[in-house]
Amino acid sequence: APAPRPAGADGDDLDVAAPTTTAVEPAPAAPAPAASAPAPPVRYKGSSPGNWSVVVPGEYRRMSTEKPRRIYEQRTDCEPNCRDLQAKRTEETPLVARFGSVDEREDVSVSVRGANTLKLTFLSMKDVTEFGAIDEATPLFVPPGANIIATTERTGESGKGYYQWDFEYGAARVLLTAAVEQGNCYLLGATAASERWDASEAGFRRASASFRVGADAVAAPAAPAAKEREAPAGEVRLDDGSGDAKRKPPGTLDCKGPLPILCSVED
Repeated sequence: APAPRPAGADGDDLDVAAPTTTAVEPAPAAPAPAASAPAPPVRYKGSSPGNWSVVVPGEYRRMSTEKPRRIYEQRTDCEPNCRDLQAKRTEETPLVARFGSVDEREDVSVSVRGANTLKLTFLSMKDVTEFGAIDEATPLFVPPGANIIATTERTGESGKGYYQWDFEYGAARVLLTAAVEQGNCYLLGATAASERWDASEAGFRRASASFRVGADAVAAPAAPAAKEREAPAGEVRLDDGSGDAKRKPPGTLDCKGPLPILCSVED
């Protein structure tokens, strides 16, 4: 007898179970990293030559206040008692503190100049109003050719006057604040490239509003109003010789900006 053929031979159909597949659920997407909170602002204080303080954005770093050193040309006719012609020296500037963004396109600077270098007087000035009304004082503080957007006056806790100028100069936008104490003019210059103004304006205006000189800088600042941003997280005294104050900022100062008043008088 012929051997039985297996099922499915010669084209006979077989019931073959289809391979089974298991649906794999896609892994849940990793949560997006939370945006880091901006660094809280910091109040910096100085006492040379007099007391001053200002609140700057926390992400700003301290920057150099030194001008590039000059290298004198070598001479062969130098007498023994002349200065070292190869020596380098740091040019003095009126800048006492400077802070800025990492890319150096936003800058907040504090400088001190004798008030009589801006306006000849035989008396020691005690208040910025002695320069006259703010419109009269403008040519002494704002560079020629600047487009003045606004001027503002305010009075500090001790009655001290502060003048503020908001102006455009070239490709920069500047917020300049001035006050006078014991014959010295204290200047706070906040500068940014015009395209960065929207991002830096809030920090600049806070710095200008917080700028205090003389007795105002010594008095405890009033608590911030509810509508204001958070209070400064810390305080740094730049002349106490410790911590942040002890670390000297690297680099040198470029005085070719819109505020030559903050640089050496020679410039």
